[in-house]
Amino acid sequence: MALRRPQPSSSRRGVAAMLACVAIAGCGADAASSGAPADGTVLTISTPLDAGTTELRRLDADTLAPRGGGFDLGEYHDAWALSSDRRTLAVGTFARTGLRLIDPASLSLVRDVPMPIAAVGVGWVDRVRVAVLLQAGGVVLVDAR
Repeated sequence: MALRRPQPSSSRRGVAAMLACVAIAGCGADAASSGAPADGTVLTISTPLDAGTTELRRLDADTLAPRGGGFDLGEYHDAWALSSDRRTLAVGTFARTGLRLIDPASLSLVRDVPMPIAAVGVGWVDRVRVAVLLQAGGVVLVDAR
């Protein structure tokens, strides 16, 4: 007798997808001065259950319904950091794109900084520099300007 994995109901899939979302930046009272849009959305990184892609996208803050298009992050390595002024999102990906610097207001790519191997940790050292932890060990310091 072969065992079959039970198929989740569509509501369970929806809940699982929402739980897979990591809220990055909300739109609080200081949103206008921080560079974040004041449109009632939250910025998320989400991966569907099939793990086919990872996408940066906006969700309605009240309903969590998608708002507008998204930005395909490629092979995402669970590493992100928002700059202190909230104007640049640094995301760790696979070697070819390495560190992705993204404008969170427009969901547009500022630039990719290729790395010799995947970027598995990122953190802003100050307003313009990002420390990148590499998969094989070692740290690279990147000027985000």
